[in-house]
Amino acid sequence: MEKMLRPISPQTILAAVFLLSISLFAVVTLFPSPFYHTLDPASYLVFHNCAELFGTIVCLSIFGVGWYAFDQSGNRHALFLSTMFLGIGLVGFMHTLSFLGMPQFVTPNSTNKAIQFWLAFRIYFAAAFLASAYVYPETRNRWLTKTNLLLFSVVVSTLAFTAVTYYFPYLPIGFIEGRGLTPFKIFAEYVIIGLFALSFVAYWSRFSRTKDKQLIFCLSALVLSIFSELAFTLYQSAFDTYNMLGHIFEVGAFYLIYKGVFAASVVYPYERLGAATFCQESCGTRKFLVPYLRGA
Repeated sequence: MEKMLRPISPQTILAAVFLLSISLFAVVTLFPSPFYHTLDPASYLVFHNCAELFGTIVCLSIFGVGWYAFDQSGNRHALFLSTMFLGIGLVGFMHTLSFLGMPQFVTPNSTNKAIQFWLAFRIYFAAAFLASAYVYPETRNRWLTKTNLLLFSVVVSTLAFTAVTYYFPYLPIGFIEGRGLTPFKIFAEYVIIGLFALSFVAYWSRFSRTKDKQLIFCLSALVLSIFSELAFTLYQSAFDTYNMLGHIFEVGAFYLIYKGVFAASVVYPYERLGAATFCQESCGTRKFLVPYLRGA
């Protein structure tokens, strides 16, 4: 797929992702009669669990790829993203288990409980993505070690679990049955959208400087993430079309991030190794191979 996209300009790819996303929104908004529905809770629960479990699996896959490939690739950006996605995946899984209709997750489940985990999940996701824009593959920082990043990710997910599970009554209400989303929930979603927008600007600036085409995966994922959050500002029921649309965008964004981390951690190093090997065979010397293996 990456080879097919190489001749296409980054602007064209991003424009296509944007137009596809806004088209889905337009169809539901302009033609609510055939497209906007409130699903049966049991049916929606199946969709929600599948979408969220897919997202959790992708998050853990991102962690596995970036974590275990780091010793060979030396890509600090991929390591940072992958360790952050361990915590993101864990908090996202907590959201799945706390959704209304699921068996009790430590404390009774409710729409508001699921929303609190959702907000923790998305704020962590957006903030981590924004921070990752300033971590480069060759970054050398004594704090950005595997141990420190892993510890940070586990601590954040543990704090989210503790806050929502044991201090839930002290948290703001996000949803009122029969009335819909509260101003707090909508405001929180717009804050998350703002973080994603800042991340897009930061990544685009980075792409403009480095011309690293692998960043298109991150930029496309950010476009989908923004539309995902917009959908979550519009739903009137936890089981309606906008809620479903938001999860579809979320799944697409996670898949693109996985592709980006996989390309940076696995595909690109092997391409460089192949180029170095070719040079070695062509030139009859090993001196060209060493810089490639060291990430030069």
